[in-house]
Amino acid sequence: MAQTHSGGRAPLRQALAGAALFLVGALTIAVLIYISNSQEPGAVQAMMDLGLAGTALISAIAQGLVFWGGWLIWRATRRRAG
Repeated sequence: MAQTHSGGRAPLRQALAGAALFLVGALTIAVLIYISNSQEPGAVQAMMDLGLAGTALISAIAQGLVFWGGWLIWRATRRRAG
């Protein structure tokens, strides 16, 4: 469905989309780790504003983005190889 016969542009777009999703998810997780461990007043306030449920929800979404992005990259590279 997504694979084309015109130079394989669809797998490239899929790999780029996967890389973008992976990057957004990884950066979100990195920011959550930073605000969870930082003693700066702004980070502490952000952690209190998010709360435990908000932090867990954002972390789950970010992990899903990392997984989805990795899967898209894997799928695009498997199509190119095959």
